[in-house]
Amino acid sequence: MHYFKIRMIVNNHSNFYLDYNFFMSKKIKARQIKVKKSKGSKPDPNVLNANDFTSSQVSNNIISENKIEKDVAENKKLNKSELNSVKKLIKEIKKLNRPHKASSVSSCNLNENEIIKLANVEKYATNGYQFTHILKGIDLTIYKGEFVVIIGPSGSGKTTLLTILSALDRPSKGDCFMFDKNTITLNQSELTKMRANHVGYIFQQYGLLQNLSVEDNVKIAANITKDAKAKKLDLDTLLKSVGLYELKKRQASNLSGGQAQRVAICRALIKNPDILFGDEPTGAVHINATKEIMNIFLKINKTFKTTIIIVTHNNAITQLADRIIKIESGKITQNFKNPNRKTVEEIDWAL
Repeated sequence: MHYFKIRMIVNNHSNFYLDYNFFMSKKIKARQIKVKKSKGSKPDPNVLNANDFTSSQVSNNIISENKIEKDVAENKKLNKSELNSVKKLIKEIKKLNRPHKASSVSSCNLNENEIIKLANVEKYATNGYQFTHILKGIDLTIYKGEFVVIIGPSGSGKTTLLTILSALDRPSKGDCFMFDKNTITLNQSELTKMRANHVGYIFQQYGLLQNLSVEDNVKIAANITKDAKAKKLDLDTLLKSVGLYELKKRQASNLSGGQAQRVAICRALIKNPDILFGDEPTGAVHINATKEIMNIFLKINKTFKTTIIIVTHNNAITQLADRIIKIESGKITQNFKNPNRKTVEEIDWAL
């Protein structure tokens, strides 16, 4: 007959791990266990009424995090009631991460010069046996034509914040208003359509198709959005603006790192997005390529009036921004306009 004991570990980032150790007659086998789906009939499982779960339920409907930490520090075992409370919270988080009913959330209320507004945004993540409270009460407004840089230590939540701002994901709680929608109500298909019509994204890794030319890599992105033909930029003009026109027939596998990132920038820009996001866009290139790429961002911001939001560990890049946002432990700790904005040439990149 098999039996088991349950052990819980808590770290400083509020991550909870359920580690089930199954003891057998002659050997021990560690397994991860998934939370069983609750039985019984339910309303539409794909849509959540935001009023079903309040912040007090999320934080207080289970045993106190401080109590868990104390019990672990004293090497105490959690009782059955405490473990059931944790399992219940994980189920609640899964529901919070589904699309919310439009009738239960605020309608979009952006002003004319605002392009994104977050109001009391919370983000939880769970994989069934672990949950993390990543974003905690985020209030933020992004204005049209701004150049915004987001900084923060690893694990602070800045990349998760970028996924919410760019409609790659929806909040668990709170409001994210953009393009006449509250993204917390949108399903994956609707989020994808919003990104296709309004958002350009540049990653640290270029993601080019190595067997295609520079020209063809950019054309692929140009053909994604069917109903935005009038918005699209001219391919040759775009390549000339980043110094790639002479290389447009060159295969992607024969490009340098800086050239490949410029192709990735063109690919993101060809549909003329309203917002351009960069997740460590200079993280994989040397200083000279970083300067070239940042000059391109500044040129795009000035020429096309494109709103630009960049996440980076490179503090030198903050000197180029209109506004600097710092996030720590899932909260915005600084949000201010840059009073002494510099050009690329004025920055000491060696620091």
